[in-house]
Amino acid sequence: MPRPSIDTRSEAKAVALKLFSTNGFEQTSLREIAERLGITKAALYYHFPSKTELLNELLDPLVSDLADFLTAAAALGPEQPRQILEAFFDVCARHRLLYQWLLFDVRALRRSQPDAVEPLVHWRDQLEQLLIRGSAPEERIRVVAALGGLQDCVGGLRDLPVETIRTAAVDAALRALLPGPTTTGG
Repeated sequence: MPRPSIDTRSEAKAVALKLFSTNGFEQTSLREIAERLGITKAALYYHFPSKTELLNELLDPLVSDLADFLTAAAALGPEQPRQILEAFFDVCARHRLLYQWLLFDVRALRRSQPDAVEPLVHWRDQLEQLLIRGSAPEERIRVVAALGGLQDCVGGLRDLPVETIRTAAVDAALRALLPGPTTTGG
């Protein structure tokens, strides 16, 4: 009996993302994706001639969303860190499964697919620059801690709904941006 008609491209992307987030990009083959879909590898190749093309199509909506976010964040400026961090959280949340996978597999992706990952590195650098308010290294450290913590909350706290995480994560990121008391060893 033939399979019911489906949107193979969309379903292939969903299956690929699930397998990539479970097994990693390098460990997942197009054959495995095709088997999960119940189609031949040739049928999958018709839609995605390579795994890299599938990866790029998975990342494109995130890259586009991030570009829009950066434009809006630049208009806000560093004087509006709460609004920037809330908007950043919302972008991450819209792409939560993708973020979960990227947190798990980013080193392997940077090694095997640097061209696909480069736009993500570029936007992160731009976002850091938007939030850095001074030239001291501690400023950059606080910004990296704030953004990394926010991303980790979205991608790492899989058991919690996004609505539960948002306020606490943004508040924690804002606190990370604040200069703390100077401590000396003793």
